[in-house]
Amino acid sequence: MKEEFNTKPPRLFVIGYIGSRRMERGEELARELGYQLLDLDRMIEERDGRSLKKLIMMMGEHEYRNKEYEILKELESQQGFVLVCGDGIVHDEMNLAILKREATIFVEEPLEILWERVREKADGLYAFLHDSDRERARIKFMEFYQLRLPLYREASSASEDQKL
Repeated sequence: MKEEFNTKPPRLFVIGYIGSRRMERGEELARELGYQLLDLDRMIEERDGRSLKKLIMMMGEHEYRNKEYEILKELESQQGFVLVCGDGIVHDEMNLAILKREATIFVEEPLEILWERVREKADGLYAFLHDSDRERARIKFMEFYQLRLPLYREASSASEDQKL
């Protein structure tokens, strides 16, 4: 789907739940706008020198969220990029405040489709996805989504079916 912007935003943030096509939308939007594509999780890994999984295991989620915030703050003064954010970025109040001030697209897709994309992934960061009881994992996935959905909507300027 092609986004139509009333005005070209100086920078654009892309958010969405586990399994959403955030990166694909980010790539499309970067091409449409003629902007550089940035991946927040990769930026954190490059700066820290550890994988996200290792960083979170060793330092905890709070430190990971701090690293997200540091990069978001740095990027506030820059223009000409699309930043694809991790699925949990909306859990941090400081990150959420930045997203709300910026042009932010929520890649909203049907929950069952998201589940189909991630249900067999063995490399996910979330422990509940590794539960051998797939029905219990699916229920947890759905519950987690319901907790995040209002935050995604609060953070976004527009969802996939809206214009900025």
